[in-house]
Amino acid sequence: MNAAQRLAVMWLNLLALFLTACTAQTGEVARAETSRSVTVEFSLQTAMRDGHIVYVGSGGGIEGVVNPDLVVQPGDVVRVILTNTDGMLHDLFIPDLGVRTSPVAKIGERAEIVFEASDTPPGSYAYYCTSPGHRQAGQEGRLIVEGNAP
Repeated sequence: MNAAQRLAVMWLNLLALFLTACTAQTGEVARAETSRSVTVEFSLQTAMRDGHIVYVGSGGGIEGVVNPDLVVQPGDVVRVILTNTDGMLHDLFIPDLGVRTSPVAKIGERAEIVFEASDTPPGSYAYYCTSPGHRQAGQEGRLIVEGNAP
């Protein structure tokens, strides 16, 4: 990322932070309809690494991994916890599954999504931040549904 791109990302983040500060943040949990207990959980933190905006895995097999693959099985009930560690506006969106966290803008603020992968065919599904410029700056990864549908 060159200096002009970094400057553009910085200004977009400042604008997004300003706009977020003007609205109430609830930190609520986005949940898909499921009556089952969570079977797999992932924790991600927001960060800047080598001039890129990224998610960093926290705990388990994704500890320290940048934009980790989140691997699940069909039928898993999945919780993804997003923690803001840089003070910029972030969220996490999985468009093919129609799930998104609420935005987090303050350091230490958390949001989570819980969804069931029962109707999700095996394959690779993008997850990314919807804040302007963040996906282009590197904040994206993959949810991988392995195996055969239940």
